Amino acid sequence: MTIAIARAPQFSGSLLGRGALMLAFGAIALRWPVSSLGQAIVAAGAILATSGVYEMSLAVDARRTSARWPVLLLDGAACVVFGVITLGFLALTLGTAMLVVAGWLTLYAAFCASLALLPWTRRGPRLMLWAWGATNLALAIGAVLLPRPDVNVVLYAGAAYAALFGIVQLIAGMWLRSQLVTVPSGESIP
Repeated sequence: MTIAIARAPQFSGSLLGRGALMLAFGAIALRWPVSSLGQAIVAAGAILATSGVYEMSLAVDARRTSARWPVLLLDGAACVVFGVITLGFLALTLGTAMLVVAGWLTLYAAFCASLALLPWTRRGPRLMLWAWGATNLALAIGAVLLPRPDVNVVLYAGAAYAALFGIVQLIAGMWLRSQLVTVPSGESIP
């Protein structure tokens, strides 16, 4: 499957940039002292929200050239919501925060499943979407059913999730970049 949509190179670049930053912040946060995790959360939330708004603008720009522009829009919106949840996490009680996170993870799992149901010419993207969706769903169930852990455990788990999210974003960005076709300047995209 090749992808010839306006703004696809910028979208893949956004995935790659966000993935690299989330992986770096997640990995570094796992090594930081607990007192620094609040700043890491704010930085990660800002990255997510900002890159999500950028992707939504790319989707709006691509709406005349691609039937799949809503996927780009929803991915951007999902990142904005993830960013807002991340930024607001510290303001909530731990019990409320865990319920909000569980809700987010469930919705994101559903988003991954809906993407996995799209027609794909190769199994790899579909399998990755199912696997990442299942991971998010398992984490959502764990967030609700497991006994309430200490807030520091939750913050470190969040850092690990951020690193994993970064890896998934990097893989998605590299895959998208490998599927792009070059359209000469001035030509319309079919």
